[in-house]
Amino acid sequence: MWRAALYPVDIFPENTCLYTLSVPETLNVHTQYCGTAQETYSVIPLSPLGQEETSTSASPDAMSAIMLREFVTFLACIIGIAMCYTNPPKCPAECECEGPTITCDSELGPSLDPRFTSFKIQDASHAITTLSPAITTKLKNLVELQLVTVRLTEIEPGALGIIERLENLKIANNNIHKIGIETFKNCSSLIYLNLENNNINVIEDGTFASMSDLRNLSIAHNDIIALPKHLPANLQALNTEYNQITKIQDLSLSSLISLNLCYNSISNIDPDQIDVKNVKELCLGGTVFKLSDNLISHDTFPILESLQLKGTTQNPVYIKEIFQRDIQIMAEISLHTLELKSCSLLSARFFNQMKSKLHSLKVTDTTLTLRDLRMPKFTLPSITIFDLSGSPNLARLFLTSLAPTTLPELKILRMSHCNIKIFPESFLQYKTPNVNQVDLSHNPLECTCYGLSWIPKYVRQQKLILLHEENTTCGSPQHLKDIPLLTATLCPITINTDESTSSTVYLGTSSNKTGVSMDHQQWDLSANQTDSTIGTSRNEPQSHLPVIISGIVGAAVLVIILIMLMRPILSCYRNGFFLVEDNSSNKGTDRVTVVYMSKS
Repeated sequence: MWRAALYPVDIFPENTCLYTLSVPETLNVHTQYCGTAQETYSVIPLSPLGQEETSTSASPDAMSAIMLREFVTFLACIIGIAMCYTNPPKCPAECECEGPTITCDSELGPSLDPRFTSFKIQDASHAITTLSPAITTKLKNLVELQLVTVRLTEIEPGALGIIERLENLKIANNNIHKIGIETFKNCSSLIYLNLENNNINVIEDGTFASMSDLRNLSIAHNDIIALPKHLPANLQALNTEYNQITKIQDLSLSSLISLNLCYNSISNIDPDQIDVKNVKELCLGGTVFKLSDNLISHDTFPILESLQLKGTTQNPVYIKEIFQRDIQIMAEISLHTLELKSCSLLSARFFNQMKSKLHSLKVTDTTLTLRDLRMPKFTLPSITIFDLSGSPNLARLFLTSLAPTTLPELKILRMSHCNIKIFPESFLQYKTPNVNQVDLSHNPLECTCYGLSWIPKYVRQQKLILLHEENTTCGSPQHLKDIPLLTATLCPITINTDESTSSTVYLGTSSNKTGVSMDHQQWDLSANQTDSTIGTSRNEPQSHLPVIISGIVGAAVLVIILIMLMRPILSCYRNGFFLVEDNSSNKGTDRVTVVYMSKS
C-alpha cells in the first residue's frame, strides 16, 4: 500500500528534484518539482518498514528503486488476500465456520487454524469442566471466545492469559462459584467481559484491576454478595442485576456511562458513597430498595438520560412527591427516558410536565394513590412512547380524564393488561391525534359494532398498527369471546335475496347465525365499498334516526286525526244528550238508532 510523508521544501537544497505522489490539489502538493521556497511541502514515499529516504541527493535511479519496492509490497498484499479467499481455513467436521468465526458443540481437536479469530461453543455435547492452559494453547490467536452452557466449573489461573489478543470473552450459563485474583492475569487486551449466570458467589477484590482496556463488564444473574473493589478506571458499562449485593460503597468511576444495580438486596444507597457523575443510563431497585434523599437528583447524576426504577409486586418502590419533583427537574434538563416498574406513586406529577424533554415514559405494573381529588392532567409535549401496561387505574384515569390532555407527539400507546373494555374512537382523535401504534392486548374488550368497529377499519386503511394483534381478543359478547378483534366482524351484514327472504352473515365468527356463515377472507368489503342490496358499508353502523323521526311524525298526525273525529262527540256531550233506540225487534233487523236531543 502506498504511503507518503510531508516535508518542508526548504530543507532541500536548490535544484534538488524530488519524486512526489499525486494527491488532491487542496493539499498544495504537485506531482514533481525541485526544491524551492515557492511551495510549502513536498511528498516522499516511505519504505514498507517506514525507513525514510532522507538523502539530499536523491537520484532518479534511487527513486525508481523505491517505487519498485512499493509496487512489489502492494502486489504481495493483493496475492495474500487472494490466497485467503482461494484457500480458506479448514473447518472441523463437528463445527460450523463462517469467515473467521468457528462455532462448535464440543472441545476442539489437536489445533485450530490460526486464521480463525472467533471461537464459540454453545450447549456442548461433552462437558468442559475446566478451562486449562492445555485448551487455551490451541486458541492463542483468538480475538473472541464464547463458552456458553459447557458445564464449566473452574478457570485455571493463567489459562486465559495465553490468548494475548483476546478482546471479547463470554463465559455464561455455567457453574463457576469463584473468580480468583489470578483468573484474568495477563488479560490486558480484554474490552468486553460477560460472566452472566454462572452461580458465582465470590469475586476477589482486585480481580479486574489490571484490565486497563476493559470497557464493558457484566456479572448479572449470579449470587455475588459484594461488588469487587478496584474496578478498572476506564470501565464504561457495569451490569450487576439479579445478584445478592447488599450495599454500595466507595464506588468512584469517572468514565462510567451505564450502571445497572437492579434486583439486588440493596436497601438504600448513600449519595455520598458514589461518584459516577458521567452516568447516562441508570437502573435501581429490588426487593427491599428504598429511595434515599437526594439520590435521584441533578447534583448526583448531572447528565442522566435514562432512568429505571424497579420494584416487585410484593415490595414496590415508593416514589414520594419530593422524588417526583427531583425527577421532573432532571426531565427538563437531560432525562429523556423514564421507566417505572412495580412502583407506587403518591402524586401524578409525572404526567403533567409542560417543559419536559421526556421522549419515552413507561409506567408498568404501577399504582397511583391520589391525595388530590382533582383529575390529573396528562401534559407531556415531547413524549413519543407512553406505556401503561399492567397499570389499570392509571389507564382508566388516562381514558376518562376530562382535564386538558396534551400529547401532540405521541406515536406509540401501550395499554395491555389494563382491564379495558371499551376504547372510543373519539379518544384517539382528541387526546392522541398522532398515535399510529396501539397495544390493547390481554384486555376483556367489548366487541360491539358501535364500540370497536373503527379499529379494524383504521388498520385496513393503514392509519393504525395494532400491536400484538393475536392477543387482542374479544371478551364479550359470548359468540365473539376469544376471537381476535381483527378477525371478528362486529357489525352483521344482512343480504336481501328477494322480497320475502333475507340472510344475515356474521363475518369471521365461529358460530352459525340463521343458517348462513362466511369466512371473512372470502367475503371482503373495503371500508367505503357499499352494496345496493346491503344498504350500508361493512363497518358503517346503520343510522336509525330517519326511522325514529318518521315514527314521531306519524304518531303526531294520527293524534291530530283522532282529535278532529272526537270533537263533535265531545261537543254533544257538553250541550245535549243521546237517545238510543233498539230496533232489532222490528222487521227482523239488528239496527240501533241514536237520536240526539238538545237541552234547548
